[in-house]
Amino acid sequence: MDIKKFHKKTKGQKLIFLQNKIDLFKIPKTICLKNNEEYSKKKHFLNCDLLAVRSSASNEDGEFSSSAGEFESILNVKSNSPKSIKKSIDKVIASYKKKRSIHKNDEVIVQEMIQKTSMSGVLFTHDLNSGAPY
Repeated sequence: MDIKKFHKKTKGQKLIFLQNKIDLFKIPKTICLKNNEEYSKKKHFLNCDLLAVRSSASNEDGEFSSSAGEFESILNVKSNSPKSIKKSIDKVIASYKKKRSIHKNDEVIVQEMIQKTSMSGVLFTHDLNSGAPY
């Protein structure tokens, strides 16, 4: 994939793209929902007890800037509680509205909640200060 096309993807789209292409670390099972898209239509992709509901705003991880940490993430959401899942998705979307207006390409990530991990981190495709590739 062309790196410029990759940079135009949302955080969630990047995670899904990389999910089965990386052997050095694990990317949790992930689905992306467009704004208020119904989670119930896609939930069969995740088979786990707990979920992480995270932001994937259209302006969050761009080629020239990062808004990491600016939007809400809800952890340890019970996967068997549709009410908790919906509430968590709504909280993430509301966090977008606090910073700026909703964009048609905004998404919400719903992921398997990773437990008992020995290490976690953030993936960068390039240095944010100089633009140099990693």
